[in-house]
Amino acid sequence: MIKNVIFDIGNVILEYNPKRYLREKIMDLDLEKILFNEIFQSKEWERLDRGTITEEEAINEIIKKNPTIEQDIRKAFENWYELLLPIKETMEVIKILKREGYNIYYLSNFHKNSFEVIKQKYNFLEEFNGGIVSFNENLLKPEFEIYKKLLEKYNLKGEECVFIDDMEININAAKKININTILYKDYDNLIKGFKNYGIKIYEK
Repeated sequence: MIKNVIFDIGNVILEYNPKRYLREKIMDLDLEKILFNEIFQSKEWERLDRGTITEEEAINEIIKKNPTIEQDIRKAFENWYELLLPIKETMEVIKILKREGYNIYYLSNFHKNSFEVIKQKYNFLEEFNGGIVSFNENLLKPEFEIYKKLLEKYNLKGEECVFIDDMEININAAKKININTILYKDYDNLIKGFKNYGIKIYEK
């Protein structure tokens, strides 16, 4: 029986689309591709998620590797948290699950600065019973330890949980330690996944 629902944040609760963000901010297709690879696909970005580097350190290291586009890198980092926008359907689902008596948790790879911004900007975290973000633990999904950390911290049983994430690699890791899963694609597939686990939810 499912008692606990665990949500990823990026692209499940909040939109995360850096390509669209760069397209609107940079407006140079070739430069957008470079910035996407050099920032959002970089080792520095991963280290930000892991909490082993500050944002300023990451910016400086990325610029050191790409000195000819320093101003563009700085521009891309300016208020990049703007790309994190609430997914309204998921927000409503979280409220319904709480009303139905489920415990709600989050488990997400996230930077320290951006997490502080979304906590101040949005109130959805108030709905949660708790959660873990990667920068606090120096761990990343799909590393097994971060899933185990969540289960241990809140005394949860994997078989009583369902974990929702938009990345298959993270879903597969959860399955290997006996956590039920839903691979998030959109609202409809989320509702279908809930039904498969007998979770009470009202459709729109």
